[in-house]
Amino acid sequence: MQAMKDAGRLEPYLAWLTFAVFRGGEVLIAGMFWGALPNWMVITWWAIVAVSGSCADLLTDTLFPKGPGVAAPVWPFWFNAVCFGTAAFFLYVPGNLGYQGVLNVSLLCVAALMALQSVGGAPRLVAAVVLVPTSLRYLAEGDRIHILLGLGGIMISAGLAAVAHQAKQMLEEQRRLRERAERAVEAVASVNLAKARFFAAASHDLRQPVHAIGLYAEFLRGLQVQQPQQRQALEGIRQAWHSLDKLLGEVLDLTKLDANAMQPQFQSVDVSALLRDVAQQHAAAAQNRQIALVVIGGDRLRYVRADPLMLQRAVANVLTNAIKFSPEGSRIAMLSRRSRLDGRDAWRIQIRDAGPGIAESEQERIFDEFIQTQNTARQSAQGFGLGLAIVKRFCAVMGGAIQVHSRPGRGTTMNIILASAPVGEVAVRDPEMVAPAASLTRIGAGDDQILLVEDDPHVAGGMSLLMNEWGFNVCHAESAVEALQLEHQATLALCDVRMPGEMSGIDLAIELRTRGMRVMLMSGETESALREQARAESLTLLVKPVAPAALHDALKTLWMQDGQG
Repeated sequence: MQAMKDAGRLEPYLAWLTFAVFRGGEVLIAGMFWGALPNWMVITWWAIVAVSGSCADLLTDTLFPKGPGVAAPVWPFWFNAVCFGTAAFFLYVPGNLGYQGVLNVSLLCVAALMALQSVGGAPRLVAAVVLVPTSLRYLAEGDRIHILLGLGGIMISAGLAAVAHQAKQMLEEQRRLRERAERAVEAVASVNLAKARFFAAASHDLRQPVHAIGLYAEFLRGLQVQQPQQRQALEGIRQAWHSLDKLLGEVLDLTKLDANAMQPQFQSVDVSALLRDVAQQHAAAAQNRQIALVVIGGDRLRYVRADPLMLQRAVANVLTNAIKFSPEGSRIAMLSRRSRLDGRDAWRIQIRDAGPGIAESEQERIFDEFIQTQNTARQSAQGFGLGLAIVKRFCAVMGGAIQVHSRPGRGTTMNIILASAPVGEVAVRDPEMVAPAASLTRIGAGDDQILLVEDDPHVAGGMSLLMNEWGFNVCHAESAVEALQLEHQATLALCDVRMPGEMSGIDLAIELRTRGMRVMLMSGETESALREQARAESLTLLVKPVAPAALHDALKTLWMQDGQG
């Protein structure tokens, strides 16, 4: 398809080149016969072919395409061919086979070029009109050589017409294929746009109920249920919620990446700080399996050009796999080393585990969706086989790469390679990148007021129950208008980004902050542009479904601020 596009772009230049070749050839032919014939005959022939040829190019599609649906006249081509054919009178030197041979060769070249022009829209028989008059004059001479020349000219005329017809059919077929390919590309782009719009809406709508389930489950967990069967059922709900949350996030991320609906927001990311945060976030899971997480060189300043959230997710997915497949009592090392990427300075983020290793034949397949070489039984407790597929796509959209070095029985080293970045504007750490508190203790004193702006009643109900347990009195508003009416009753505000009415959650948060409130945002949307807008306004953004522990710590941080925003 790219070759067809290139050919389409070259067509105007080829047209002007053909124009120049014709005009130059006409001068050359006239020059060869200068002195062999009376000058007025040579000048007359040159003048009529030059004028008719220029008119043919200017009046048809050759130099200035008329556009689709506009038919170009064909008579200028016929007129130009007839003018060339007058060479049988103006340039014919009787009794001189040398000049006659020169005339024959010259007209053959002109006829060939005319045949090429017929592919672009000229009538197919114009080449014959150029050759036939001279061929008939050869036949009129009556001797064997001239008869052969005449018959040869007629046969060549017929051959050129046939070749021009076939070439024109081939070109028309190529144009049809190009138009079909362009329509297919437009259709794919339209489908991708529709997919992006669908998943932008579906992402929010699907995350809302999952978020609500997690909130209610955490509230029930805090009630200290006594019956063992009830505790077991509640723990089953929580585990199922975690699995659903993980699967939903991974499927939506993959779909949006494939539809080009998720674009990175590049910043200078501190690799050492990110590795420390991810290690802290996974410390409890590693400790449960008696695995030591070691961050090597964590105090050194090393920056990469990346989307901070994408990079955090990529490193977290790789580390999760390392913990999952490492034997108990082993060690996982996390470090960064200098590297090169497409000739540029880069950093190589390495995660080394002591797991069973991966056979060389399987090392490419592990980045495909739903592929788990160590989980052929498809046990959901070991994940769904989407984590590394997401890592590969995250690395690709950030202009980086992921490599795996492994041998069976010798562990695995995963390498995420990204271009280095100057120490410029350092990325703001995402609140969910830091490990949550071990226990969800009370934050407020019991009479602290918080304004919750959320239009989903299930989410609002679950959050209200939890925040009441954490020492807050909740004022609930379903819209920005209602929130502005209640803002005097609270000092803290938690706003959903998407809400009914013209004012968005970000606009509302900015307005509430100007009135002296401490504000935080929540959203079921994961678009990088939203995160960038929140970051630009220095607003904390939690992405639903929010783990209750992460919500607890974010509220605690907000509550401890001095109220100056």
